[in-house]
Amino acid sequence: TTGRGVVQDMCARSAHQYTEGLQKRDHRLFPFYNQMDPLNICLEWAAERKNLWGSSMRVRTDDSYAQMETQDCAVLRTALEMGRERKDFCGLCQHWHTTAMKDLGLKLDIELTDKGCQYKLYTGNPPPPPPQSR
Repeated sequence: TTGRGVVQDMCARSAHQYTEGLQKRDHRLFPFYNQMDPLNICLEWAAERKNLWGSSMRVRTDDSYAQMETQDCAVLRTALEMGRERKDFCGLCQHWHTTAMKDLGLKLDIELTDKGCQYKLYTGNPPPPPPQSR
């Protein structure tokens, strides 16, 4: 197994442990989780990233999804300053969150932005993609 494969395995194990805590609803560890819904999950992630790392965050909601936007990711900024490649660094974060949400049966779409990312967490089935113009 390559070094990246080992790290991905560790991320997956960590994500499974995280979702076990969510499913037990341990409010000492997860204060925003009154319910297992996308908005509360996005609020928890945003608070964690803001309070632990100093990232600039925004959370929005719609009828079908909740969206967390990292407007300025302090962890990404630090990694880039250390010479790390974004695709490797962000890929691990994406893998962790995708694994955790799959464990909870939720659909997660991730889009990278210039200084961070956007996570859309759907309450049900995501809407179909818009038709492509010809």
